[in-house]
Amino acid sequence: MGAIFLYLLFSVVSALTSDNARHDIKILSIYGEIASIDQVRLLPAVQIAVNTINQRVRDGLYHNFTFNVLHETVNCDQFPIRGPSLASEYYFREVITAVVGPPCSRQNIGVADLAAFWNIAAISGVSSAVELSDKTRFTTFTRTSFLADGLASAVVATMKQYNWKRCSFIWSSTGYWSIMEKALAGKLQQANIFVHFVGLEYFDTTTEAMQEAGRLGRIIVMATDGPVIRQLMLDAFDLGYINGEFVFFNIYPFTDDVQFKDFTWRALDERDGDAKTAYEALLTISVTEPTAEDVKNFRSEIEMIQLNELNYTALVDQVVAYFLAESAGVFQAVPGKEILWPAGVTAPPLDEPKCGFYNEKPNCHQTEGWGTIAIVLVTTLILAFASVLLFAWVYRRLRRESEVMKMLWKIKYDDLTFTSARKSSNSSKFSGDGGRDVLVKRISKNVLTLSRDILEELTIDILENDSLNIEWAFKYSLMTDIFWGLNYLHNSVIGMHGRLTSSNCVIDSRFVLKLTDYGLFKFRDGEDVDQTSSTYLNSEYESERTELLWRPPEYLLGEQPYPTKAADMYAAGIVMQEIILRSGPFELESGRMTVPEILDKVKAREEPPFRPDFGEEQGTHDVIQLCRSCWSEKPEDRPTASALVNFMKSISRKANYTNNILFRMEKYANNLEALVEERTAAFLEEKKRSERLLYEVLPRSVADQLKTGEPVDPETYECVTIYFSDIVEFTKLSAQSTPMQVVTLLNDLYLCFDNIIDNFDVYKVETIGDTYMVASGLPIRNGDFHAREIANMAIALLRRVENFTVRHLPSYQLKLRAGIHSGSVVAGVVGSKMPRFCLFGDTVNTASRMESTSTAMKIQVSYEAKEIMDSFVVFKFEDRGQIEIKGKGMCTTFWLLGHVWEPDSKLQLNYNADEYSYIEHTKFF
Repeated sequence: MGAIFLYLLFSVVSALTSDNARHDIKILSIYGEIASIDQVRLLPAVQIAVNTINQRVRDGLYHNFTFNVLHETVNCDQFPIRGPSLASEYYFREVITAVVGPPCSRQNIGVADLAAFWNIAAISGVSSAVELSDKTRFTTFTRTSFLADGLASAVVATMKQYNWKRCSFIWSSTGYWSIMEKALAGKLQQANIFVHFVGLEYFDTTTEAMQEAGRLGRIIVMATDGPVIRQLMLDAFDLGYINGEFVFFNIYPFTDDVQFKDFTWRALDERDGDAKTAYEALLTISVTEPTAEDVKNFRSEIEMIQLNELNYTALVDQVVAYFLAESAGVFQAVPGKEILWPAGVTAPPLDEPKCGFYNEKPNCHQTEGWGTIAIVLVTTLILAFASVLLFAWVYRRLRRESEVMKMLWKIKYDDLTFTSARKSSNSSKFSGDGGRDVLVKRISKNVLTLSRDILEELTIDILENDSLNIEWAFKYSLMTDIFWGLNYLHNSVIGMHGRLTSSNCVIDSRFVLKLTDYGLFKFRDGEDVDQTSSTYLNSEYESERTELLWRPPEYLLGEQPYPTKAADMYAAGIVMQEIILRSGPFELESGRMTVPEILDKVKAREEPPFRPDFGEEQGTHDVIQLCRSCWSEKPEDRPTASALVNFMKSISRKANYTNNILFRMEKYANNLEALVEERTAAFLEEKKRSERLLYEVLPRSVADQLKTGEPVDPETYECVTIYFSDIVEFTKLSAQSTPMQVVTLLNDLYLCFDNIIDNFDVYKVETIGDTYMVASGLPIRNGDFHAREIANMAIALLRRVENFTVRHLPSYQLKLRAGIHSGSVVAGVVGSKMPRFCLFGDTVNTASRMESTSTAMKIQVSYEAKEIMDSFVVFKFEDRGQIEIKGKGMCTTFWLLGHVWEPDSKLQLNYNADEYSYIEHTKFF
């Protein structure tokens, strides 16, 4: 019927068969506060057991007796003596024969001790403290709920099955989870599995906690409530951890949505899809639920009482069992179920990256010699190449400056002869140099300062320069440049040109046409002359009227007052006509018509439309047709800039020699840029390697100061912790080994040590022979945590040495002795060639004496260091007494034995699991 019934029956039978058997049987049942989780689960079970026993008495199956249950409640958050006091009161007043409850571990320990002394049964449905598993102490006590040790053993069995030697553990310090953390820490320590503890209360967000867990772990175990599990998995999804390199476990003690909340991925929000994907990498470890028929009936009766009398409904999720990891440490796969690892991988992920978490594995690096040679060679080549480029740039810059300052474009005003406009109203005759035509354009400036930028922008118009022989290949090149410019503007944030005319097309010294005077639409708003004003026909607006020749009909009629891409294409067609005829717009028409008359004809929208005439010009038929398509009456019929670019590419590929030369020059320039980028990337990579090597020799903060040329002044540190260790009987071992074997031994040992200390906030100072020196609290101060970090590191090193194998002497057991001391030191960089970061002070000497006076496989700690370590309440010590220390006299020292939760603890602790949760566990090892 259930464990509650069985133990109540045991109590009854024990009472009836004792020497002073009575017919009035009483049992005390202690619950938590009203509507607590144990009430809604245990009270129905007790009621069923009482009713069943009374029914069997009435049926004559048992002796005639009366059976009563006395109910009491306690508050688990208040006095822990409340439960034992109730048990004592009812034992002596009511002569009870069994106790059910209380639910909380602190109170249950006292009740179970009393029950063992009185030799009466004691049972709890929810208390899960590890201490209650001691059957030699609690002889009459049992639990019907999950055991933290059992779930922890299941985790260890799973880790062993897949050969995982390290993991990260994210946990919450409240309720069951603090008990679970303590149990898991002990089991994993016994199995020699490295654990990186990540307490949620020490991080502002779950994202930071997940990042910290991923920093030193690929196997991530989580023990917290269901909604927090979902948020952590979403954080893993956002951080890219659902990639097959990580695997996640969550611990689900038993089915209880009130106590542990909902453990499913579904929350009916916008991230359900991401959560479902993330949960594909999550395995749940929970207690196997019984499937016997009487258990199902018993559960149905409990749920009925919960619903009818306690108004409580339990929701149970559907889960899939992949394997059974029993509390005894046996891993058994469920037949027909195969684990699908995340991201489509076919094998379990590794518990550590191939190159280590910090890329510290030796096989992932090149040899130091080749690296140094590569750095020197690449640096020399890059410096030589950079010198050549710098010389070329300086020479070109000076030559350009000389050309700019000569101002060959400058024309004196006295040399200009203004005649009647032959080609446009803006033209004039330059009397010098054979009477060439030049273009004069009015600017709206009272004062003009010729800055260097203006000097570089000034150029001349070449279309009407008859001294230049422009062939069709060059004309094609100019048109293509216009279309390229328009295509760029149309696809940029500017959107369009808006004021395209031939005077806004300038040509630089490389005969590349560039577009100017584009954009600034709001700034130029209102600048155009109103065509309906009375002053429109005045001669002073001749230049403004001429600019309208590049405007499309829809603009002249006011249908589209703002610039558009289609208007740019119309203007491009007018400019193409100017390039083809080497003349102004509407050149053939301007001889017999004025500008206003031409504009009126354009606005009239005749059929066919009035457009410039090419006369007898024998141009390429395709180009002239393209020009006319740009003049289309309807804006939507005009081609786009990208279409014109593609068209000009097709017709100018054979004839445009200038473009071919420019294309080759551009290709060479691009190749040169790619080469420079490649060499620069190689240089930066070698620079990173050099910096990485420097950071291995000196602390990062000190190395950064040296790189920037800043002096590194000696600094005093008020309190740090220093660790020394050496190999016991190293001289004897060296005598039995060759020099090469000694070097190999030390290299293997210290590589192992270096990998371990990376997990702690410590700095390796130096190694001299078999002496290994480590410090914490410098060069970056970390409060009092330096003592904790050194202690955890020392314990880890000592345990690693127990399993260390000497290559040339496999049967030889290497032994280590270590010493720790805390105090003030002075630290600074000594030397300029092969500089070293050295420590000075009495603290260094005392730490060395702690090591030299220690014994094999023990860690000797000074009184000063122990006093700081005691503030963390996680280490256990043994008083060694007073010993003679050279230079110090008689000093009290201690042996550091390990952590308080280890099974071989010789220290009797006065606090239990509920009081232990405040201790920081972020970095225990």
